[in-house]
Amino acid sequence: MKKQLLLTALMIGGSISLFAQNTVQIFLNMSQQEVSSDGVHIAGNFQSEIGVAEDWQPDQTMMIDQGDGVTFLFEASLPNGTYEYKFINGNDWPFAENVPTESQVGGGNTNRFFVVNDGDVFIPPVYFGGNGGDSGGEFYMLRFTVDMGENAVDPAGVSVAGSFQSEADFLGAISDWTPGANKLYDITPGNGLNDYTAIVYIPAGTGPFEYKFVNGGSFENVPSACATNNNRELIVDGTTLQQYCYGTCSDVCVPVMTYSLTLNVDMNFNCNFDVNSSDSVDVAGTFNGFSGGPAFLMSDDDNDGIYSITLQDVPEGEVKYKARIIRNANFGSGWEGGGDKIIQLSGDSVMAARCFGQDELVNCNPIPAPSNITFRVDLTEATPAANIYLIGDFTTPPYQGGAIELTPVAPGIYETTVNEICPGKINYKFVNGNVNTPANEESFPDVMDRDCVEPNGIGGFNRVYVRTSADPVTLAYKFNTCQEIVGIEKVVSPVSAIFPNPAQNETRIQFSSETENYTVVVTDLLGKRVEQANNVRGFHIVHRGNLPAGIYMVQVADSKGNTATKKLIFN
Repeated sequence: MKKQLLLTALMIGGSISLFAQNTVQIFLNMSQQEVSSDGVHIAGNFQSEIGVAEDWQPDQTMMIDQGDGVTFLFEASLPNGTYEYKFINGNDWPFAENVPTESQVGGGNTNRFFVVNDGDVFIPPVYFGGNGGDSGGEFYMLRFTVDMGENAVDPAGVSVAGSFQSEADFLGAISDWTPGANKLYDITPGNGLNDYTAIVYIPAGTGPFEYKFVNGGSFENVPSACATNNNRELIVDGTTLQQYCYGTCSDVCVPVMTYSLTLNVDMNFNCNFDVNSSDSVDVAGTFNGFSGGPAFLMSDDDNDGIYSITLQDVPEGEVKYKARIIRNANFGSGWEGGGDKIIQLSGDSVMAARCFGQDELVNCNPIPAPSNITFRVDLTEATPAANIYLIGDFTTPPYQGGAIELTPVAPGIYETTVNEICPGKINYKFVNGNVNTPANEESFPDVMDRDCVEPNGIGGFNRVYVRTSADPVTLAYKFNTCQEIVGIEKVVSPVSAIFPNPAQNETRIQFSSETENYTVVVTDLLGKRVEQANNVRGFHIVHRGNLPAGIYMVQVADSKGNTATKKLIFN
């Protein structure tokens, strides 16, 4: 069993529900103490709920030795509510622990706390008078506090989500980046702040992690000055305090001035946009929760191709945003590539026109005529999935919706050619397997190997390429890196064409060379070989014969070991 837990918390105005009962287990590590002959006790405001005449009785609730003389357990069923407690090495208050500041309720309240909210609570064995992993323990304590300032708290509550969640869940039921699973609560309602807190225990030696605070289902926007991949960074090196004002780099919220902001986006020379049609543009950013929509449509009143919008009451400081092409009232896609566009707002501002898809204020240059681009990826240092894909912003729809399957052209080498690519700048990446599984996408883990990528605005990266002419090009890289494939032009697919496909009775496989010898193997989808031809040249005819209708796999290999696998369909 993992010894870590998110201490779920709930403040219900000091009242305690009489209905829901939840199992609470609190462990204590006494390895640094000489255990009193009077035993180890726990006292708090939960005692009356378990049958003790009054709360805070130091000699009434003994913790149970787990058989090693070191680990002690308190276990009970409790209704929803906020509870405070302390450990006592003996049976009277002079022998109570001094609770570390990080574990206290706070605001002058020196007790430990836990909260029950329609779920069981498990607190791993903290040290008497200590936190989680102090003095070499198995786990560390993380305390998250967010000041919501003037933000209206969503009825669903405030939570914290990040890449630590699966590690911090001893039941194994919470996935990383799940909003609402790890809630924060107002445990000090009388401190005059709109702050919310939770404590997490996590295994020692893990991390680093990234995280964000979440209001309802909306993730905060973390300013660039304190962001890592647009998230907050969490280094686990002992007791760790994470305290911020929601959406800022400050630990407390201060009054923020608001100003008007006019954004201008130049849509000329954009092959995905017709300035003379009903196409339009909207914006989404920190000023509207990145929601965009009809209320944030930009306008081009003088028909010069520059679209504008004036926003009121935008908070000062860092403003992030993106523009989106709206065609046929479709607000679902069309976002410009690259990371969020960033403005430092310190007064009423009118921004100069920025070319759509560009981060900097640069002149919009005419786009080259469309060109054919070959995309090639080397997966020899990975385990290739059954299908390898290309996703990008130049397909319709973009990215996952327009994924293009690559063809194997050599062992571990896959490619595809996309004709008539129009945008001057494209973003793309390769996917090893199902395109709807984020873990299959390239992630570029080496921070020193990101020269060919740019942030995608949601914590990851996309490859980037800027076309300078209509000439065909080949973009060839090792998967997950910016390392170009050496000698790639020598890799030639053994198959130049297979037709007809689908076929009725026979199909022709045309080889890449007239003089090379090839081996052809045809199998069904279960891998059963139905035909093989050795030392064939020029072309080979596959006859259906008595084969049933269906899908077959054709593998062609040349004498150098280069292979190609094609799907063949007999109707």
